[in-house]
Amino acid sequence: GDEGIKRASELIIAYRTQLLGFIEDRSAKVKALALKGLEAILLPGDVMAASKVAANLHALNRRDAISLLKQISTPGSKLVIDCILDSMEEPKGTLGEIAAQENEQLLKFLVDSLAQFAGRGHIV
Repeated sequence: GDEGIKRASELIIAYRTQLLGFIEDRSAKVKALALKGLEAILLPGDVMAASKVAANLHALNRRDAISLLKQISTPGSKLVIDCILDSMEEPKGTLGEIAAQENEQLLKFLVDSLAQFAGRGHIV
């Protein structure tokens, strides 16, 4: 009953904190797993988590990080729009190790995200 629900939410809070720490890890694999985990547990409106992901965007897989940001932020969020625009300026994905073809796909993803997320009239 209530005890189980309380225990579950305590666990999720603990995992959230750990996973947010892991996105600063040196290993790209650990970062990728942390993003996947966060995607599973973060709820819309988690502004603190969104800022933390945004602050580490340069070292994360852009597509995964932005997908996560879109999931937990409200449409029109300046934070997400700025992250998308920043990524468009240097669409290198994770630390510049992505090939041109993947860059093209990333750029398409960013443009679609921007259109979907900013909505008409938000972009100046």
